[in-house]
Amino acid sequence: MSQVFEATRMERNMNRIRAAAAALVVPLALGGVLVLGTGDAQAPPFNVNVKRKVYSAKFMCGEFQPIGVCIQGLVGNICSIDSDCDIGAVAGVCDTREGPVKPGNYQTAINVHNPTQSPIQFTKKAVLLYDRSNPPLPTQFEIPMPPGPEVTAFLNEGWGFEIDCPDIRQVLLGLPPPPGGGPIPFIKGFVEIEVFNVINELDVVAAYTSHGFTGGSFVCSLNGGTCDPANPLDPCLTAGGSCLFAPRVEEGFSPDVEKVQPTVP
Repeated sequence: MSQVFEATRMERNMNRIRAAAAALVVPLALGGVLVLGTGDAQAPPFNVNVKRKVYSAKFMCGEFQPIGVCIQGLVGNICSIDSDCDIGAVAGVCDTREGPVKPGNYQTAINVHNPTQSPIQFTKKAVLLYDRSNPPLPTQFEIPMPPGPEVTAFLNEGWGFEIDCPDIRQVLLGLPPPPGGGPIPFIKGFVEIEVFNVINELDVVAAYTSHGFTGGSFVCSLNGGTCDPANPLDPCLTAGGSCLFAPRVEEGFSPDVEKVQPTVP
């Protein structure tokens, strides 16, 4: 019996040793530094495997008009009224539908500031979710869109810059410049700013301005004069032009400023 008791006691001691050894492995595996004699595990001064930080800011740029797609005549073309879809003697049909925003003119300016006492390098890119120049068909919904090219950026301590609508169009999305003289096509999506060290902190503030449209008149695409799309003998139509609806700008602007909070994926 004494031999059995001694073996049992030795086995219990071995189990205690194994448990103590296992307890030492956990803080070391987590990157901690064991301080003997105190029983405290302290984090290292810097971990090279820290997570990234992402700022996602919404953008809306350009002029949005009520939109339609030709379903008869010039099938697939963008239209505002039926006559925009006509092919000679073939009457067109414009299928108008609900847009992504109310008719109006929109501008976005994303301000980025480095409030720290050290330089910060980061990347920026844009995801285009809607383009008035290439709208989805009425039967298309929730279309996944890829991001544009990634651009590296850098700010010294205390410095800042602004990402505005032309920057989003030409630098982050690579879109062609808007045609001169006409309305700037409406686009919307996200600008993503990514910092690769979670201890770095940027100030990202998005400023939005917009104004709506109310009323308006039909104007000729050839000379800008008024015209009547319902009259086939209207001089604009007989000369080969289109009679397009031009909304009147509503008085007043709607400014909004939003501080963009980062996420840590």
